[in-house]
Amino acid sequence: MITSRNADDLREFKGEIEMLGRRVLALELDLRNESSIRDMAPRAIDHFGTVDILVNNAGCNVRKPAVDLTWNDWNLVLDTNLRGSFFVAQTLAPHMIERGYGRIINIGSVTSVFDAGIAPYQTSSRRAVGECLVRL
Repeated sequence: MITSRNADDLREFKGEIEMLGRRVLALELDLRNESSIRDMAPRAIDHFGTVDILVNNAGCNVRKPAVDLTWNDWNLVLDTNLRGSFFVAQTLAPHMIERGYGRIINIGSVTSVFDAGIAPYQTSSRRAVGECLVRL
């Protein structure tokens, strides 16, 4: 399964995967929208029968000094990178727990450790998401 906020953006990538002889489901998914997240899991499970691995790799950033960040800048980054990743994992985790198998991989970047001027990105580090999910 591949996702994007806009399904049209997935058309070319979906074709490449299918050319490799693989099945693929392209879904619209907006990590800033709870119903979009909640609707994704049953569609994926219905299509494939199971979900074995989730890779949380969506992310965004707003590069500004902390004193210039707006409320919306902050929320855009945290809603995408932190809240979205957590709730996608939370939505799929019960299926994995019930089956006794599943892997959740959270992708982050060293940018969250080394760059200045990206306070919301550093706050939303995938490490924080991973630490929350270890207890599931």
